[in-house]
Amino acid sequence: MLWQALRLLQAAASRRLHLYGDHARARASHIALLAAFGLSTLVFLLVLVTVALARRIGTLEALGVMAGLSALGTVIVLLLMRAEARRHAELLARQQERDQRMVQAALLSAAPTAIRGGGGLLAAAAGLLTAVTLFRRRRRRDDRRGHADDDATTRRPRRR
Repeated sequence: MLWQALRLLQAAASRRLHLYGDHARARASHIALLAAFGLSTLVFLLVLVTVALARRIGTLEALGVMAGLSALGTVIVLLLMRAEARRHAELLARQQERDQRMVQAALLSAAPTAIRGGGGLLAAAAGLLTAVTLFRRRRRRDDRRGHADDDATTRRPRRR
């Protein structure tokens, strides 16, 4: 009876999984087609604007304007990427600090139990390991950032 119920559940889950898989494949192909047609539309619009400008102000000037607009777009995207990378690094650092505090709290809460059970040496080893890990991470992060008062001649080579 139990095996039959498990088989029915497995069959239902398998059917649902196939439906999700089929939907994901169809959606991915539709997104690829949408991207291709969107890109071709953008290319034709750029050609249209270039030809219209060429008729109005001349071919070389029109190509120069379009190149300038393209360069401006490139600079804007680069600035956006830089800002996002900075934000990501800050979020990652905050998350690492939270994780470290959580590990420390878990170790501290487990320490009295380990000491009462005769595991004092184990608790001390876990605390030492945590302290060493935190010190190494902080030092690596400081080495990557570099210090403002350091210059290239006084900076020590990084250990591996």
